Amino acid sequence: MSSGFSKPSTLDGIKRLAKNIKRERNIPHHLALDTAAVEAGYQNIRHAQEQLQARIAQGFKVFLTAYWAAGRAEAGRETLSIQLPKPLGDIIARHQFTAARNLGWFHLESADHLERRIDLNSQATARDVLLTAARTLHFMAATGLRPATTQKQERPMRVFDGLPGRDHQSYWFDGDTGAWVFLDEPYPHVDVEQRRAWAQQRDIRIVSAKWDGLHNPGSAVPYVFCVDETLADRLPGQLERLQASGERGWDGESASYFSQFVGPARQASGAPRRPRPMPAPRGVARNGALPYGGRGAGQSSLWRPAKRMSLETHLTIGPLLYALDHESFPGPQRRTIGRVRSTLDDWLQLEYPGDEMSSEQFNEAYYGKYREPIVARAAQLDAIRSIATKLRDGYPSCGPRDKLISLLANVETRLGKSASGKPL
Repeated sequence: MSSGFSKPSTLDGIKRLAKNIKRERNIPHHLALDTAAVEAGYQNIRHAQEQLQARIAQGFKVFLTAYWAAGRAEAGRETLSIQLPKPLGDIIARHQFTAARNLGWFHLESADHLERRIDLNSQATARDVLLTAARTLHFMAATGLRPATTQKQERPMRVFDGLPGRDHQSYWFDGDTGAWVFLDEPYPHVDVEQRRAWAQQRDIRIVSAKWDGLHNPGSAVPYVFCVDETLADRLPGQLERLQASGERGWDGESASYFSQFVGPARQASGAPRRPRPMPAPRGVARNGALPYGGRGAGQSSLWRPAKRMSLETHLTIGPLLYALDHESFPGPQRRTIGRVRSTLDDWLQLEYPGDEMSSEQFNEAYYGKYREPIVARAAQLDAIRSIATKLRDGYPSCGPRDKLISLLANVETRLGKSASGKPL
């Protein structure tokens, strides 16, 4: 495809692709439109217009569900249905939910159903969370923007780390062109002129539109930044039409806490839906491991070895992980090291509660006393092997232990390839 991005799913997207095709291939505009329509999956531009207009007229129903519990006395399920101009999968991909403002806690239960698995503390909160999630879906449907999920997509927006008064930010890109949009939603106390001057110095446009935003509409003030001229010219009209459509009040379904909503897509698939995850009973060992972490409905347990590792071994491993977790360590591998470090810090506190460990010993372990970074590749590999050996000797064989050792083995493999001159 000429654009290099996902195929257009709207008439506006097809028209934008046609402009690129016309310029790249030097063909008449009507032929470029037909070519763009074919690349989008239609017979020609007329067929695309007929199909997309019919879809918009019909709309696509999407369902959003949240559970709530106020102590033991009251609990329930709330489900809201909304109409979108295109299928949910054409608006946001499964892997993008965690990066989208107001959608991060939702799980794609089926093609037309989003479910927030973890309980909220009241019916009013559950309803507000669903309406807020709906606001984000309508925003994406109206603008064609998607949440940025990769370093490549976010990299151009790192400049906003220095934006004066930066608050409640979210990162977006246009689904057709890849052009970025930075959305910042501070409260009104920020210095507007200072922010305008900051953007002007960097040739960044602030899109002016009568729109209340995604975060706390009516209180926070949305600032939409971008550098792409076409996108900057297009967004005001889209956002103002979105604002004019209004935001409805609650008109969803309230049901029993123990009921599970099954939408049309799930019914059509014929596959039974999975129940919500629940934490395992505390203190009951399974296959040499004990559960810990979340206690509420909708949360799966984390697991740790049932038998603790010696405090001395923790105090040996901790400084090594600290010394590996630094800026010059390769990014993906550093994140894995950080994950191992954080996990062992949790286990340490659970294994040695109260006065079984002094504050001095705790500070000597994973996050306290400063450690000089290990920067030589051979020394890094030696440290990783040493940590894995100490974990293998310090804990009995069980799933949680073996998972950490596997993570370290992957880091060792990737670093070994880098040391031999092969790309990571």
